[in-house]
Amino acid sequence: MTRSVKIIDRAFVSTHLDYDPDTGDFRWKTCRGPRVDLIGKKAGYVNGKGYVQIGLEGTYYLAHRLAFLLVYGSLPEADVDHINGDRQDNRFINLRRADRTENSRNQRRRITNKSGVMGVYWLTRRNRWEVTIGSDDRTVCANVYLGHYKDFFEAVCARKSAEFHRGFHVNHGRAA
Repeated sequence: MTRSVKIIDRAFVSTHLDYDPDTGDFRWKTCRGPRVDLIGKKAGYVNGKGYVQIGLEGTYYLAHRLAFLLVYGSLPEADVDHINGDRQDNRFINLRRADRTENSRNQRRRITNKSGVMGVYWLTRRNRWEVTIGSDDRTVCANVYLGHYKDFFEAVCARKSAEFHRGFHVNHGRAA
């Protein structure tokens, strides 16, 4: 079963919502039915993935995508990246167009990470730090080996250097 997506435009959204690009808040301008008490109140809720979602006439939209629509006049074809990693921070200064690769290069560190640095792992059997980074080749789902290091600082430097040369965002690997 395919799900149809309603095509919306700036006029439709701006009829129902006000967006403040400085705070990232959406507020209701109109309401359906007897809920006139919602006019002027914050719109949306936080969904299970941590994003603000807003329902308009039976369809739910991610607030960061609606922000782009209201500012630029069209929905972005690519992803919208929250620069600081806070999925609820929809201030326009915190949003950027990014393709899937760019978006993945601005991830927070996973809670399972033990070294404190993405791509740096302790290998007990070698008594060394192993350093890897994701492949740029989209046909291969593999990590690129960057070496083994006795010194943690050297391992981190190797990883950070590789991130810089591959265009990772400076926020990549921030604490969860």
